[in-house]
Amino acid sequence: MAFNAAEFRSKMRYGGARPNLYEVTLSFPSDLGEASEIFTFMCRSASLPGMMIGTAPTSYFGRTIKFAGDRQFEDWNVQVYNDEDFKVRNAFEAWQNRMSLLDHNTKAVENMCSPGPEAYYVDVTIKQLGKDGGLCGHGNGGDGLKTYTLKNAWPNQIGPIELAWDANDQIETFSVNFTYDYFITDKIEGLSDSI
Repeated sequence: MAFNAAEFRSKMRYGGARPNLYEVTLSFPSDLGEASEIFTFMCRSASLPGMMIGTAPTSYFGRTIKFAGDRQFEDWNVQVYNDEDFKVRNAFEAWQNRMSLLDHNTKAVENMCSPGPEAYYVDVTIKQLGKDGGLCGHGNGGDGLKTYTLKNAWPNQIGPIELAWDANDQIETFSVNFTYDYFITDKIEGLSDSI
């Protein structure tokens, strides 16, 4: 195939999706909810989750035949800005503390047994936005270009904040790693949220 810039441009009808146009939303559990709106602004970077199906290899006459295995969902990570009120960082730490207290290896009983596991499972939504301000989505009903929702997510790792005397003109960031049961996404034929 010969190089043809005009043909390439014609195939990129909308000018390409941009990695800096996105929105991540989550509702922190119950009384930590004040950090939910702030988190959307403090979420410095994220990713659209990948997909993976495991392989079930089987031997047959000395040959390995590979069958489709089970769907696997890898952990998901974000980078978060830290403001001087530590509101988002404190909310993540309190969230984890409900699952395992810092000073001994038990749950925060008052939060875990009542109302129950919903005290720490939440849904996280990652939305790819368009260059039109994000919400048109080229005929997708104002829901952005593509949306992923991580179901029953919780932070299994809160990263350190690096400090240094020569770290001038920077804003602190930290990572948060989430584990989740599965995700749903729009615009895939036959997809159901009935799992």
